This record gives sequence, C-alpha cells and structure tokens, in this order.
Amino acid sequence: MFPNFISSFSFENMKISRVDVKLIEKQLGRNPRGVLKVLKRCGEGYPQVILSSPVLEDGTPFPTIFWLTCPFLIKEVSRLEGKGLIKHLQSRIKEDGSFRLELNEAHDDYRGKRAELPGFRKDKCDDTGIAGISNLNNLKCLHAYFAHYLATGLNPVGKLVGSYIEEVDGCDECGR
Repeated sequence: MFPNFISSFSFENMKISRVDVKLIEKQLGRNPRGVLKVLKRCGEGYPQVILSSPVLEDGTPFPTIFWLTCPFLIKEVSRLEGKGLIKHLQSRIKEDGSFRLELNEAHDDYRGKRAELPGFRKDKCDDTGIAGISNLNNLKCLHAYFAHYLATGLNPVGKLVGSYIEEVDGCDECGR
C-alpha cells in the first residue's frame, strides 16, 4: 500500500500552470479538457490526479471531476479491471451492506464537491455519482473511483484498488 497516499483536497488556489498542463498532456497523450488544478502528485512531483470542471467550455457536462493522469497508475488500474476486479467489487457491494453504505457516502461526497465547483449548473449537471454513474450500486471505470480516493481518502472502492497496487520508488515514466 502507498504510505501518505491521500492528498488534502481543497478548492483553494484553483490555478493550473502551463508546465502542469503540458505534463498532463504528455501523460494523457491529448490536451486535457476543463482542468482546474492538480490535486495529487507523485514523489517525483508529476501530477497524479487533477480536478476537472463539471461543465466544459462548450457547455458539455463533464461528470468525472477527479481524473487520474499518472501513466503507471492508469496501467495498473486497467490491469486490475482486466483481471475482473469490477465484477469482484460488484459482488461485495451487493453482499456487504457496510461497504455499500460507505460507497454511497463517497457518491454523496463526490456530488457535493462537484456542486461546489465553479461552472457547476444544476441544469447542465445531473445527479449522477462517481464517473457519471446513475445506479450507485454498480461500478464503472475504477480509475475514477481511485482518483476520488487519492484526492479525498473517502472512497472504499478506490482504497481497495490502491491496496492492489504496489508503490514504485523512483518511477520516472513521466520524465521520459
């Protein structure tokens, strides 16, 4: 598990530098849309999680406000999805009432944070949960759950995802 893996979430300093935008562009392989700030960085100083606007410049709703940008973590979460972790966690949500309640609290936290963001408009943003999911007892895109956990520490699915990923010392994938 990652020591000191949780960042402290804050709406303060909603600025993103040109350097960070270029790094994120390199990490994602495309221009990031609606990025407001970097919330979590790796030990090498590269962005890991960004905060995105709930509504893009063209008015398009964008429900995924916490976005995982680290190439290493993206690959690791994709590997876990490929091994069937979503199906395993779906079963846990169905069978474990405490886990389901904790996940619903995470969805509430996510919706609340999204509603506080600049640009949020109730008429443009529906009441979906993490990753834009409408059925809160289903899962979609473990990357979004993990990003929410890294940003806030409040996501039981993201916490479990993190427990399956081994921290790598001195990763310089972003610097290459």
